[in-house]
Amino acid sequence: MTLTCTPTLNNNTISLNHSVSTSYSAQGAGIYAYSGSSCAGKNNIIYSNVATSNADFWGVINMQYSCTGSFLSGVGNTQSNPLFINVPLEGYCLLSHIAAGQTSNSPLIDAGDPVTPMLDGSTRSDFVQDTGVIDMGYHWTTSFSNWFDIASIFDEEFITAVEDLVPVSSDIAVSNYPNPFNPATTVNLTMNQPGEMELVVIDVTGRIVSVLYNGYLQSGVHQFEFSGQNLSTGIYFYQAKSGGNIVTGKALLIK
Repeated sequence: MTLTCTPTLNNNTISLNHSVSTSYSAQGAGIYAYSGSSCAGKNNIIYSNVATSNADFWGVINMQYSCTGSFLSGVGNTQSNPLFINVPLEGYCLLSHIAAGQTSNSPLIDAGDPVTPMLDGSTRSDFVQDTGVIDMGYHWTTSFSNWFDIASIFDEEFITAVEDLVPVSSDIAVSNYPNPFNPATTVNLTMNQPGEMELVVIDVTGRIVSVLYNGYLQSGVHQFEFSGQNLSTGIYFYQAKSGGNIVTGKALLIK
């Protein structure tokens, strides 16, 4: 029996999802439409997800007036960089807007379907109500300042929560400290078996920003420094590959 579904998604922001392994199913970290299923919608942002391949979507995706990280046919679709303004800890993705204090406007402002009725809420970091043609992406109706104290991102509870995101492997383990960090952090790599190792750091778009090691390593604990001196504030993933195993950790750079 084949299970099928055809959901419709409108004005969603799907970003910063992470699915990396050697398996075929590790595609479509943003949206994965299984065989026989499909997904439709408009005014969506599906961008900056991370997977071994086809990071943002896989399968039959019928979107209009939407932004994706790779080409998607359909009226009004774009691959333009959304120019996200990321809120640390919670990872929400707002759109850059000069009127909200950023240096440039996101190309997704006023880029939604012109006939879509305006939604309550905002895509801007100052949470001013969206007007004119609807923006692509999710519209927030509550300021983040009402949810948490941004200073709490430095507490031990958050550090533990991020470290708990590191997948467990019988052969490889990775972690980093400090986390959050500025400007550098130490990536701790444990190998139970010797072998070839590739240890890289990637950003939320899947781009490799640093190669920490690439070669043969003996078993044991190894340490590598990752510097974010020339990088922007945001979430970064360090990824260890060895003998068919891939293990990934998550680090937050705050300047």
